[in-house]
Amino acid sequence: MSHDDASSRRLKAKLLISFRKLKLSHNNFLALMAIVVGYLTALGAWVFIQGIHTLENFSFSLIDKLPSPWLFPLVPAFGMVLCSQIIYWFAREAKGHGVPEVIYSILVQNGIMRTRVAFAKLCATILCLGTLGSAGREGPIVLIGSAIGSGLGQFLELPRNAIKVLVGCGAAAGIAATFNAPIGGVVFALEVIMHTFAPRIFTPIIISSVVSAVTFHSIAGSHYSFHFSFHYKELPIEILGFVFIGMLCGVMATFFTYSWHSMDKFFEKLTWPSYIKALIGGLLVGLVVVFYRELGGNAYGLIKTLAAGTDDYFIGTLILLLALKLLATIITISCGGSGGIFAPSLVMGAIVGALVHSIIAPFFPVSEVGVYVIVGMAAFVSGSTHGPVAVILVLCEMSNNYELMLPLMAGCIVATIIARRLSDVNIYTIKLKDRGIYLKDGHDLDILKTYHVFDLMEVKLPVVETSTPLQEAFSKLQETHHSYCLVKDEDDVVVGLISYNETISKIISKKLTLDITSVEAMHISDDFVYETDHMTIPYDKFLRTESEYLKVLNKDMIFVGLILKKDLMRSYRKALHGKSISLTQGH
Repeated sequence: MSHDDASSRRLKAKLLISFRKLKLSHNNFLALMAIVVGYLTALGAWVFIQGIHTLENFSFSLIDKLPSPWLFPLVPAFGMVLCSQIIYWFAREAKGHGVPEVIYSILVQNGIMRTRVAFAKLCATILCLGTLGSAGREGPIVLIGSAIGSGLGQFLELPRNAIKVLVGCGAAAGIAATFNAPIGGVVFALEVIMHTFAPRIFTPIIISSVVSAVTFHSIAGSHYSFHFSFHYKELPIEILGFVFIGMLCGVMATFFTYSWHSMDKFFEKLTWPSYIKALIGGLLVGLVVVFYRELGGNAYGLIKTLAAGTDDYFIGTLILLLALKLLATIITISCGGSGGIFAPSLVMGAIVGALVHSIIAPFFPVSEVGVYVIVGMAAFVSGSTHGPVAVILVLCEMSNNYELMLPLMAGCIVATIIARRLSDVNIYTIKLKDRGIYLKDGHDLDILKTYHVFDLMEVKLPVVETSTPLQEAFSKLQETHHSYCLVKDEDDVVVGLISYNETISKIISKKLTLDITSVEAMHISDDFVYETDHMTIPYDKFLRTESEYLKVLNKDMIFVGLILKKDLMRSYRKALHGKSISLTQGH
């Protein structure tokens, strides 16, 4: 055993002994660890942002000293090459925007992430963004925070479920610190990363997010990415403009997702060394930024210019800026760079919002262009991520402006609906699909497709007649240990069901008595599936309804059984566990 390993074991033993002396419950211990993750992530976020700003300022000063603007592409090319080599030699999972890797670790690896990923991602992204690569900070800081949470959980040898919660804490803490958005960070972690709002994980994630935001604020001071000053006139006609922005952003965000994915696949197929691909990508991004320097880096300066309305951009210019930003971003992230898609999506959304304002302003009395810019920002990100709630909250917190909640909701909901109609995958889950994980609402549809309804349906259920007293039907349910009892009429046709749990509840609340007949107590449901359907069909129906069961019919529309929600979820979890083991061994 090396000296470092021995020191690590002694430190771990001392910490565990100290925690045991505190006699904390599991939940309180997890809350304490959430505080640690929030604090460490805030420190990492400060180092991360300061590194980007320092290198970015150096890059601009270097560019100003170059004898020719055509030498400018060498700066992002140099940064991209260094970035690609850090990723290649230290942590290849740090490539790209980072969020898919976090989701993958939650789904497949029980939250286990290599701690070196945090350091590699931090250094690689500083080099990429600091030399004006077209990407954002949110994906990397989510990965960094998640890796910190995972590393802490592994160091203390916590249960896998606890490690997954700490990964979510790190994701929330990263968003909270970087964007001054503790509420948005919580919802982002629950909606996008964890895919659940379960109460048991809510508390530690909130604690971690708040601690991170407060810690970062104490270090860096008050910071709002966008402190816009404009007035929303609340004109009824404007809702059509916000809906139009949502429609455009939904379409453009989907196009962005698939364009990036296609470009990423193209670079992966190239057999050239990683530094050659990064060099080519960096030169191409540099050529874009030669003509429009404001498109380099996170391009927040362009957003502020558009929102202020001080520069009158022609419609053609806005379309060109949108196309160039999209191109620069997909090249940066695909060729070996490291950065998120949140900031580029904000920029492209801002351009779409300004574009819509330019189109409708000559014909209608509308609010200032800044209102349309911020709605476009939120709508584009919603279309990219299919997560409108987190985006709305993050934008409100980033801008310190809650006046636009309703316009943001209009744009984001429409964009999300359009994007989901066009594609089942978003910018975060499309890479997971390549790995054999097809996520929808937090569940892997590929697993659900391996089952048919007839595989899991209940067919041997107790039966009573419509005239049977409820007391007799209830006794039969207790004797057979079934959850449901079929009610048939004199023609032997199923006309309803009696639920054991529902009956118990209504008897306790005195809404039912045992002296009524089964027909008076039964529940009638019109929701059904066919026995030959894939399990994705009942899954979708269970999501849309509160029901715990669905009727199963054959091709002749005759009742043949029930499919229970609990059976579906039990089989899903079992299959997911098997798939996780398979993917982990393959990896």
